[in-house]
Amino acid sequence: MRALRLMFTVISISIICILCCSLVSALNLNEASVMLFWESQPVKVGDRATVWIAFGSECDEQLEIHYVGLNFDWMPPDSFYGLDLSDDPVTIPSYGTYTFDKMIVQIPLDISAGAHRYFIGIEGTQGALASSFSWSSSISTVQISASDEKVYSDLLSQVVSKINEADSANYESAEAQSLLQQAKDERTVAQTSALEWRLQEAISSLENASSFLDQAEAAEQLHAEQKAQLQQLLLYIAVIVIAVVVVAVIAVIWRKRRKMKPKVKRPPLKEELTISGVTFSGGDTVDVVVDNSGTKDFAIAEVWINNEKQVFTTTPPMERIPPNESVHVSLTYAYSKGTSYNVKIVSDRKKIYLVSTTAL
Repeated sequence: MRALRLMFTVISISIICILCCSLVSALNLNEASVMLFWESQPVKVGDRATVWIAFGSECDEQLEIHYVGLNFDWMPPDSFYGLDLSDDPVTIPSYGTYTFDKMIVQIPLDISAGAHRYFIGIEGTQGALASSFSWSSSISTVQISASDEKVYSDLLSQVVSKINEADSANYESAEAQSLLQQAKDERTVAQTSALEWRLQEAISSLENASSFLDQAEAAEQLHAEQKAQLQQLLLYIAVIVIAVVVVAVIAVIWRKRRKMKPKVKRPPLKEELTISGVTFSGGDTVDVVVDNSGTKDFAIAEVWINNEKQVFTTTPPMERIPPNESVHVSLTYAYSKGTSYNVKIVSDRKKIYLVSTTAL
């Protein structure tokens, strides 16, 4: 009788151990895979983003999914955006796939723009014994862009500041004054669009305004240089006239007649460059071919793409490019195929040369 009781106790403990073991299980990382799909990108601060999760089983047992969720680095570790499927679990056969219903993710307004980490968590049961498991994906990242409101606010502040500086400068150049007025008109259009909550249009108008202001500043600088050159030229002419008069007086006094050699009129030197080609390659490399089609040498002072100043190198390396010579300007810029880009070259004399091209 005592042996029978002992045997019953051992059997009971074994059954309890088996049951406990079946309740604690884990799906290995390499036994499943997930992919996250965003309905629209870029994802911005403050967005209500729609996402889908695609799940793939690499397990030879059937899985039953009860919970699926997302954890981002701005959330507590045990907090998730997700789906509670416990009332209607999703069954995934061995090596099967499944795409879960869409989920709404609220991107907080108080997070910083940039890369943010996230992982996907899955809970359910596995196999014929319905062993519970909890599985987490590896860490991935998503790029969160600044909200349109912040982009608009920052850009408006920059444009207003530049307009105030331009007004204080009292431009003399008619071209610069015209460009400044166009910038003010674009600012007004942007503010009107923003009041109607058309922020993308407002941002585009502010970008146009910023471009007009840059062109106005360059035009005024060129005007000032030309004015200084004219004043210097008039001074030279006055000196020459005085010298000619003195020579004429001396000639009369000494009764010497000299034949004056006609002055050879030389055409004025002219700065002119041609952007003869723009090549996109490798996803982030842009090559611009610049030809000196004028009669003056020049140096490339700045290179801009879509109003963003770029770091560049030249091949062959040249401080100044002589007439009838060409140079390759190389720069690193992440571009998108099929998108149009405005390339601007600024010479050391502040002259601006523009070309619009499409990345192929």
